[in-house]
Amino acid sequence: MRKKIYFSGILVFIVSLIILIMMLITACTSSTTPSQKINPMTYRSGTSSLNVEFLKNAPPSKIYEDQDFTTGILIKNTGASNITNGVLSLAVEQDYVVLYDNPRLVINLSGKSFSNPRGDDKIIYFNLHSKKIENMSQYHDTTINVIACYEYQTILYHDICIDTDPLNQKIGTKPCKVAEKTFSGQGAPVVITKVVPEFLLKDGKVYPVITIYLKNSGSGLVINKTEIDNVCSGRAVPRDLYGIFDLKVTLGTIELNCTPQNLKLQKEADYVQCTFPKNMPGYDQRILSFQTPLKVELTYGYTITKATKTRIEKTG
Repeated sequence: MRKKIYFSGILVFIVSLIILIMMLITACTSSTTPSQKINPMTYRSGTSSLNVEFLKNAPPSKIYEDQDFTTGILIKNTGASNITNGVLSLAVEQDYVVLYDNPRLVINLSGKSFSNPRGDDKIIYFNLHSKKIENMSQYHDTTINVIACYEYQTILYHDICIDTDPLNQKIGTKPCKVAEKTFSGQGAPVVITKVVPEFLLKDGKVYPVITIYLKNSGSGLVINKTEIDNVCSGRAVPRDLYGIFDLKVTLGTIELNCTPQNLKLQKEADYVQCTFPKNMPGYDQRILSFQTPLKVELTYGYTITKATKTRIEKTG
C-alpha cells in the first residue's frame, strides 16, 4: 500500500513538472512570434518635431496696466529625435511689459520611442508685469513671442537594389529590381521625400548614383546648428547660415560623396546626388544584382516662432 502511495506521488510530481515546462516554453515562444516583433522604424514617421503652444488664458486676452500676469508655454517633442540643450526664449515689448524671469531657458526633451510613445512634454511659466500706457491711449495691444531653437535629426533606412546589369545584357531574371521610392516623413520637419537610384557602367564596373530629394515640411526654418544660441538670443545671423545641414549617406558599408558639397536647403525643396568616393572601385559587373541597405542621416538646427497678443487697458 505504501509503495502505491509513493509511486502515485512521484507520478503527480512528474506530470506537474512537465506541465510547468510546457507553460514556460509556450510563454517564451509567444513572446517572440513574428507578429509581435518590434519594427525599430515605427516612430520615425510624420513631419513634426517640437510643438510650442500658449496655454489658455496665459496670458489673458485682456489685462490692466500696472498688473502682474503669467504666460504659460506648453512644449512637446512629438518627433523621433531627442532635443538636447535646445533654447527657448520669450520676447516682449519692453516699453509695455516687464519680464521678471530669465527670458532664455535651456530645454531637453526626449523624442518618441517604444518606452515613450508620445515623447516628452513640459509646461514653462513666465512672470510678467504690464507697464502704464500713454495718457492719450485707452489700451495697447502688445505681442508676446516665444522662439525655440534646437538641433534635430532626420534618419532614413531603405534597401536599395544594386543593379550590376544596367544595360540588361545578361540572360535571366534579376534577383531584384531598381525602383525609385517615395516617403512621407521620418519623424522630423526636414523630410526625405524620394530616393532615386541609378547605375553607370564603366570598364566592367558599376557605379551607383543616388539622388535624394529633401523638403522642409515643418513650420520653422533650417539653420546652421552652430547658430542655435545666436538665433534664440536675438543676435543678427547672416542669411547664408540658414538652410545649412550636415549629410551622411551610407550604402552598405561605404560612405558616399554627395554634391553639392556646401549642402544647403536653398528653398522649400531641393535634392542632392551621392556616389562612390573618388578612387573607390565600383561593383563587379559579373556578380548578380543584390540588395544592400541605404542609410541617410541629416543633422541641422531648427527654429520656430509662436506669437500671441494681449490687450493692456488703462485703469480708471
